[in-house]
Amino acid sequence: MPHRDTARLHRRSPLMANGAVTTTQPSSPQRLSGKVALVTGASSGIGEASAKALAAQGARVVLAARREKELERVAEEIEDSGGEALVVRADMFVVEDVVNAVRTAEKRFGGLDVAFNNAGIPGLTVPIAERTVESWRADIEGILTSTFVAMRHEIPAILRRGGGTIINNASVLSVVGSSGGVSSYVAGKRGVLGLTRAAALELAPQGLRVNAIALGPSTRRCSVP
Repeated sequence: MPHRDTARLHRRSPLMANGAVTTTQPSSPQRLSGKVALVTGASSGIGEASAKALAAQGARVVLAARREKELERVAEEIEDSGGEALVVRADMFVVEDVVNAVRTAEKRFGGLDVAFNNAGIPGLTVPIAERTVESWRADIEGILTSTFVAMRHEIPAILRRGGGTIINNASVLSVVGSSGGVSSYVAGKRGVLGLTRAAALELAPQGLRVNAIALGPSTRRCSVP
């Protein structure tokens, strides 16, 4: 089980080349300066790319996933571009790890403004009539319930800052479906879409925006919880 002391804060001055700062950050004002963002499944793929994009806009980024070595690599690449990142090894299937990731963001960075719930599992590729109830439940737990658990603990933290944003990774299959034997994945992601809509309506009066992205196929490696 990971502990709070697994958190690693990365901070380094931007690299200098020929007297100029080399960074992937834009020269225009950073939209997220002073904000704190938590990205789950940040060790690779969409989570990694999103964490770097958030850092490029000035956010201090909390990177959460199980693969600490990969998280360290992502953090180093962020800091080499002038950003700031905090590594928290966390299994997003484990409630205590989710709680620790949110608390670490608050303790080390002073709060939480943005959360991108990206961690998940691809689920089994099995025809519906051949699928076991156990495998179905496991996939729904890994896709939908893990997103709910993350939101359950992110929401109070973001509200303590007066509001902010939660983004859930839903997938285009949550809208169009698939005939490829991935029924649990489609159902789980459809559930994420429904959860997002319900939370958006519930939390809007409190200044917390909740949105989902529905991406198509990606060549990037999937980040597991």
